[in-house]
Amino acid sequence: MDDVKLYAWLTLLLPLAGTLVNAFGYKVFRGKVPGFIGTGALLLSFVSAILMFLALTDLPHEEQHVRAIAWDYAVTQGGGGQGVDAQLGLLLDPLSVFMALVV
Repeated sequence: MDDVKLYAWLTLLLPLAGTLVNAFGYKVFRGKVPGFIGTGALLLSFVSAILMFLALTDLPHEEQHVRAIAWDYAVTQGGGGQGVDAQLGLLLDPLSVFMALVV
């Protein structure tokens, strides 16, 4: 299950990393280098999405809904046990992983 979470975050963060490298290195990189960096980041993200799909399908059917929580954003306690628990995270199920592969 931890592999699914790792691959999910990599699938999202690798294109962001490629964007940041190109954004901050635009004065240094010449020619086709930014294209190679961007294409490489997207290729690695696609490979990560494939690995995420394979790791998710290896799980039993009951466990194929995985929550990958990065951190709690805000937690409040209300009256009567009610409250807000806002988290930064991902919800992974077979449909969302399939859509990650399609996109």
